[in-house]
Amino acid sequence: MVIHTFNVNDQSNKLGRNPQDIEKKLDEMKSKLELHGHKFDRSWVTRSDLTSEEEEIHHLCHHSEKIALAFGLLITPPNEKIILAKNLRICGECHVSTKILSQIYSREFIINRSDHFTKDDHFTKQV
Repeated sequence: MVIHTFNVNDQSNKLGRNPQDIEKKLDEMKSKLELHGHKFDRSWVTRSDLTSEEEEIHHLCHHSEKIALAFGLLITPPNEKIILAKNLRICGECHVSTKILSQIYSREFIINRSDHFTKDDHFTKQV
């Protein structure tokens, strides 16, 4: 098992990966979430300096767990599970979007050993 650490808006070079690779994967994840009807829950944005809906959604899409998922999707084989360990609780937006992403990518994601998301979990489109 290999352990990698991530922070919000992490732009570091992980395993020689170009940060733009991770940014492209984050954009892909955002697009796929939107195609599946996901509405980003902006109530989880805590920064007061963000002035537009677009900025708030961009910030939500760059939470450390989403960056870690993007990296994991880039470097692991398609059937390998991705395990995330956090020192804090996952926000509600990341919880919902991670569940949907597990189905979109047909991958198992485990967060803090207690939240297991699989491609077989059901989700309801948000309207």
